[in-house]
Amino acid sequence: QWLAFVEAAICGKPNTIGPNYRLGSFGLSVRRLCDLDVLEEPRLLVFGSEQVWDAKWKDPKTLQDFQRRPMLQYELFARSVKDYAESEPLRANINRDIDGEKITLSGLLMLAQRAGLAGLERWIGSVKVRERFRDNTTAFVKRANGIF
Repeated sequence: QWLAFVEAAICGKPNTIGPNYRLGSFGLSVRRLCDLDVLEEPRLLVFGSEQVWDAKWKDPKTLQDFQRRPMLQYELFARSVKDYAESEPLRANINRDIDGEKITLSGLLMLAQRAGLAGLERWIGSVKVRERFRDNTTAFVKRANGIF
């Protein structure tokens, strides 16, 4: 089940820099990498026409070093999921009915991974939010829901 979940979470290659500056194979956000103590001093920047988060690298020391280390990306993803699995906002929503379907632990973990805990609450509470992010967060949740 874990392997299926990991496969569902992959959104790129180790050197991917995705929309909103999501990084690596698992699209880890700058804010989440700060939570995991990989980055520090987060700040908002304008990138093209979008506002994105940036921060200073701690360990690894550079973006390029992060991109060259797929096992580190996996370890950070696993740590992030474990941390979210223990959170009350996530646990309180297991088996909640969302659009006629029960959301499972794996679906909620993917949701937290893509949107953070604040985003989890907004996504669960709003059909409009689920629709707005249907090609991203919602698609990832559907991919993972029911794995465990």
